[in-house]
Amino acid sequence: MARQFVRRLVIFATPIIIALCALFGMGLYLGDALPESVVVQLQDRSETVIYGGIDFGSMYHLKVLGANHYHPRLLIIGSSRVHTMGTFIVDDTADLYNAWLPGMNPGHAIHLMRSLDAEALPETIIWAIDHRFFSPQTELGTPPQNAADLDFQHMLKRTIIAGITLSRLIVTRSPLLQNVRSQTEPSSGFAAIGIDAQQGRTSLLARGAAFIGQSSIESYYAKLPEVRINEAGTAQFVPGDRVDETKLAVIHETLSFAQEHGIAVIGYLPAYSPLSYSQLRDNADYRYLSQIESVVAPIFRSYGFQFYDLTDPAQIPLSADEFIDGVHLTPRANLKLYRHLLLLVPEELEQFSSLDRLNQFLNSTQDPFLLDYYRSFSAVSSTASE
Repeated sequence: MARQFVRRLVIFATPIIIALCALFGMGLYLGDALPESVVVQLQDRSETVIYGGIDFGSMYHLKVLGANHYHPRLLIIGSSRVHTMGTFIVDDTADLYNAWLPGMNPGHAIHLMRSLDAEALPETIIWAIDHRFFSPQTELGTPPQNAADLDFQHMLKRTIIAGITLSRLIVTRSPLLQNVRSQTEPSSGFAAIGIDAQQGRTSLLARGAAFIGQSSIESYYAKLPEVRINEAGTAQFVPGDRVDETKLAVIHETLSFAQEHGIAVIGYLPAYSPLSYSQLRDNADYRYLSQIESVVAPIFRSYGFQFYDLTDPAQIPLSADEFIDGVHLTPRANLKLYRHLLLLVPEELEQFSSLDRLNQFLNSTQDPFLLDYYRSFSAVSSTASE
């Protein structure tokens, strides 16, 4: 009787096990089910290996792994408002890691800094703090958890989503199937891990910055700035009549940690697009926006650090065409913003970046996505492999 039960159990379980193995095999092939530690190792081979199998839970783990792996001298922390600030800002790509996270607030920032190995702590941090964090209507929330590298439930979830996406591509006979087979990003030809990257969606580069892929670029050029701004980015527009001073404790905590570990911090409020800024500047519902600098800058100075209000894009200057939507900057716009910071604090940033090089770079291209910069890495990688 026991043998009969075991036999039936095997008959029942075998097809399920085979299906799960096939599903995981597909996820591993596409790259969506790869452990983040493997992704870091694969991306370390080239600046132009991009990763698309990301969500908030896995991204936090990936960013901790990445910073611990690369040991950057200059670390960027902030939300997606700084996500396209890539290695083009520094003279030596080995100096930089961008640890941005979607919706990152100061609570996430201090949690991430404490998760880094002691030898991976940077010399300097550029800290972009979202305006909305200071509104009384914004909750700090709980810090993200550093997930296990082999989280099978999480890997299965990503694999199922990738499988659904692949099925849609097959049913519609999408030309992107060729990129799935070759595991490349459509417009650049970069090696792409994960089906989102293989479809040309926004993905991650080796040193943490976002790579804006073909589908996102096509969407950018297909719409007028005012349309893009009305469709995306407005979640950042959180009203408030004053700065919520209960939020300031975590600012102190983060700056105290940096001071104790000999880390210089340059903080700033990111720029809004001109259209967004004009909507918010004189709106009484957003009175706290104009109060942030007067409250936060003295806190930074008390620790020996600097804080700047770059809310107004005219001071950089940035035009509407230099924003992906109402709050997210294109790579070239983030390069201009970084140059502005370099002019403000040369004593901290000129060790990483030559102003002459940044000026020459900006004069050499008007491409908001700086694709030629990344293609130059691809060419170097191809030459090295021959």
